[in-house]
Amino acid sequence: MATEKEFYRRTEEWLDRLMEANPVLATELGDHRFDDKLGDYSLSALQAQIDQIKGFEAELDRFETGGWPSDAQIDHALVMTILKSFVRDFERRETHRRNPGEYIDATTGGVILLIMKEFAPLPERLASILGRDRSGSVALAGRKLRLRLSTYRILERLYAEGGKNGGWVRAAELVPDGDSERARKYVSHLRSELRPLLGFNPVENDGEGCYRLAPALLPHPSSGPASGTG
Repeated sequence: MATEKEFYRRTEEWLDRLMEANPVLATELGDHRFDDKLGDYSLSALQAQIDQIKGFEAELDRFETGGWPSDAQIDHALVMTILKSFVRDFERRETHRRNPGEYIDATTGGVILLIMKEFAPLPERLASILGRDRSGSVALAGRKLRLRLSTYRILERLYAEGGKNGGWVRAAELVPDGDSERARKYVSHLRSELRPLLGFNPVENDGEGCYRLAPALLPHPSSGPASGTG
């Protein structure tokens, strides 16, 4: 007969799998092991998750909880309710089919969470942002998302150059096609997104067509003031 200890052990194992498969959810709940990743939102991956949940639900349903402490019985009932809600959402509400914005929210929201939640020094969170940006598990489309990803790639370049030559990078070197005007637009977009959250300008301008990440965002802030903050 399964004991409450077995129930908690198996539930913890399931939660670990759930967090690994849903990194953005993990970040939101305070589990930061997967902050640099995105989940797999393909139909086959979602179906596999639901199949695992159904299997775990069937396993827990066989547990005889009559002799357990009341707290354990309540926890068992709560976990069963959560599992059923996952299955209901997938099979009846079909949110994954009806709400394409869910994938966009997971992608962009996963980045915003890392900016807003102050669980670690900002440079560490920026590294996770860049890792999450590099994740190829979500198919992105639409001008707004392409713009967002381009700005985070610029953020990645500025972050990588932060300790070299004062961190300054020419605008033309920030985009693959060398279009300085396009780079300036991306930097402007990056500023508009991050400045309200950070409380300061995240990207500085030397007044001569070069940009650098604000020293406060770097692990080892570069010395010397910028000749302009743009």
